[in-house]
Amino acid sequence: IFFLYLVYNTLIMKVILKSDKEKIREDILKSVSLNESIEIESYTVTRDFLQEINEVLLIFLQACNKDKLMSCLAYSSSELLGNADKANIKRLFCKENNLDIHNSIDYEAAMIDFKVEISSNLEHFRQLQEENHLYIKYELSCIDGVISLKVKNKAVLTEEEKARINRKIERAKLYHSMQEAFMTIDQTEGSGLGIIIIILMLKQMKLGAECLRIESVGEETISSIEIPVA
Repeated sequence: IFFLYLVYNTLIMKVILKSDKEKIREDILKSVSLNESIEIESYTVTRDFLQEINEVLLIFLQACNKDKLMSCLAYSSSELLGNADKANIKRLFCKENNLDIHNSIDYEAAMIDFKVEISSNLEHFRQLQEENHLYIKYELSCIDGVISLKVKNKAVLTEEEKARINRKIERAKLYHSMQEAFMTIDQTEGSGLGIIIIILMLKQMKLGAECLRIESVGEETISSIEIPVA
């Protein structure tokens, strides 16, 4: 079950996404008109959840008169949500196997079996995500001429994860095309293309890599994209 929170100052409205679509549309339009945030929370990232996210995103962008950003932000949403989901599951996997994810040796050991284990036992970890309150939050806002997309998950980045992210960002700054990125990408822990593609999409809009930020704040990791539209 996914929940939509529309934040009007101190008032929070919670709506199950699969309910009244017209009511959700009206609430999204209201939140944009009031310069307030839209927040969606889930414990898992599924195909259905991503479809709901895209529907909300399109309504939001249309309300901002910026639906031309749909392709970039839909891809970015899918990538950042998928990364957040994987990060939460990775921590559950380490916990079950008595590994300390913040220990570099344990981290490397976990990554050897992580993808195989998750592909064969995903539903087990899906259940554990909710039991352990490992949430994922998706937030949209358009305030002071800036469209902001944020993905938050209840996990702190490890040093290895920080290093990988920084390497991808620095490498993306050097690429001039998607083809160039495809030819040289690191294949460990997945293709590694997502963050690089996001930055290349931003480049196509004449925006720099600084528009994408991934950092740990308190007990959360926050991935954000900010696009000036004024």
